Amino acid sequence: MASAVSPDAVKAAAPALSGALARPHLVARMAQVATPAKWVAAPSGTGKSTLVASYSASTGRTLVWYRLDPRDDDPAFFYARFASALVAALGALTSLPHYTPDDSGRELHLADRPTTISSSSSR
Repeated sequence: MASAVSPDAVKAAAPALSGALARPHLVARMAQVATPAKWVAAPSGTGKSTLVASYSASTGRTLVWYRLDPRDDDPAFFYARFASALVAALGALTSLPHYTPDDSGRELHLADRPTTISSSSSR
C-alpha cells in the first residue's frame, strides 16, 4: 500500500527530475543571473518547474518550492503554508511576519511586524 502524502507536502515539493530532458544551456543561463531570487515566466507546460528544479539540483542552491492553488486566495492560509515551506527548506526564520485575523484587508502592513517562526509554530 502506498503511503499517504499530505496535500500540503505536495504544495512544497519540487518536481521529480527522473526522465526529464536535460537543458544544461538554460541551467547555465540561470546561473549567470547574479541575483538571490530569479523569476521564470513562460507559457504553461513549457518546463519552467523542471528547469528551476534542475538548476537547484545542478548548483546545490537551496530551493524553496511553493505551488499556488485556490486555497491561497485566503491570506491566512497562504501565509501559514508559505511559512511552513520556508521553514522546511531553510530552518527557523527570524524575520517573517505572522498573519492574524486582524490583518484581513491590511496584508501590505505585515512586513512592519517581523516575528520568529519555527517549525513548531508554523503548523
